[in-house]
Formats: sequence, structure tokens, C-alpha cells
Amino acid sequence: HMKIILLACGSFSPPTFMHLRMLEMAREHMVALNHTVELGVLSPVNDKYPKPGLLKSHHRVEMCRLATIGSDWIKVWDYEANQPEWTRTALVIEQLEKEHQDAKVMLVAGADMLESFNVSGLWSDEDIRFILARGMIVIPRNRVDVEMAILKNEHAFAHRSNIHIVPLIVENNVSSTLIRLMIKRGLSIKYLVDDKVIDYIEKEGLYRL
Repeated sequence: HMKIILLACGSFSPPTFMHLRMLEMAREHMVALNHTVELGVLSPVNDKYPKPGLLKSHHRVEMCRLATIGSDWIKVWDYEANQPEWTRTALVIEQLEKEHQDAKVMLVAGADMLESFNVSGLWSDEDIRFILARGMIVIPRNRVDVEMAILKNEHAFAHRSNIHIVPLIVENNVSSTLIRLMIKRGLSIKYLVDDKVIDYIEKEGLYRL
């Protein structure tokens, strides 16, 4: 079996235990299928990504670094963050493959990303095919009907044997959006986000506005 690198792309603003847990669950799933998982990678998105109020990438990269200090296999990769422009996910995968030529890169994502393949104009057919040809590990969330999302998309359906749906043992719907709102309202986010990340958020005065 080829070695596998698990890639999670996103804003990570801030990274929550859910982000790390997704990679952990994905690894467990692939190991159970007799694959060797070499590395888990968090790739924070570029500042030019069109998302209102996106926190600057140096903060997001640093929070991801702090969140993964305790992991012996999950690392932060700042390639995407350091590009002059926003980079399409397929190109991020391609770059990671260039850096690890003996491994296969598989995207780990929540079911909402899989569902977004069906949003008109959001993804190119070519990129969807590129991502799914390598394989994708999907974590069910927010009651997205994963089977229906696959059925609706011709490329997802054609590559359905490459889409691994991880059974959810523990329901975890912690989102960065919710965490930001809680911080704004002065509520505690302890046990939802790594303590080192919480300290950094407080020290830098992030998400208060």
C-alpha cells in the first residue's frame, strides 16, 4: 500500500478540536483499511480568499502551530498562506505531492465541502475530478446527506469508491464561526479549543470586535 498524507484545508480561524479530531478520525479509518498514514497536514487558506473578516494568515498559521504542538503526526504547512494569491485546492494537493513524491495526498473534509461540489460555478469539473481521483475522506457533519451529495454530482458518483465516509462515533459540531461568536460575547471556549490557542487569542486580542 502506498503511504498516505492527509490534507485538511480551511481558514482555521481559530483551529478547534474538531479540526484535529477530523484528521484523527480519518487516520484511524485509513489505518483500519491497512493503509499507512505518514502525515496529517493543516493548510491555512491564503489572505486573499474571499471570506469577509478573514483573520490575517500569520495569526492563523501560528494558532495551528500551537494547536498541533502535542501531535507527533499532524503538522502545519504555510505554503498556501505564503502565496501571493489564493490557491485552488487542487493546486495545493499538487504542490504537497511534489514535496512528498512517495505518498498519495488525500483531502480530509467535512461533508459540507463535498456538498459544495454541487454549487454551480464554485468548483471546476477538472478540480473535482483531480481531488477525487486521489481520494477524499469525508467526515459527516451538520446533517448533510452525504449519499445524496454524491448521487447529485456526476464526478463524485463516478469516483464514489474513492470517497471514504468516516462513521461518526462522537457528534462534534464545534465550528470556528461559533467559537468566534462566543469570544465576541465574552463566553468561555475552554475545552473546545487548545489552551495554547486560547492564550494566544487572549494575548493578541483576537475576535473581540
